[in-house]
Amino acid sequence: MVVFIVVLLFKIVSRFILKRNVWMEILVSILLIISTITVSIAGHHGAMLVHMEGIGPKGNHLNTEDHDDHDK
Repeated sequence: MVVFIVVLLFKIVSRFILKRNVWMEILVSILLIISTITVSIAGHHGAMLVHMEGIGPKGNHLNTEDHDDHDK
């Protein structure tokens, strides 16, 4: 989230104050790539928690085949 705000501020400065300066556009592109990588890594770790530990959204444990709580 912090990287997104920084990228947004850099893009505003690049667009309106520096009139699309090339070095600023390169910096914004690099920060966007870093932001994309961090979101990808966070998603990967979230998926690992679901599959390895059985932890779903908000930290709730998922129902597994070992614990059938269905009413018959």
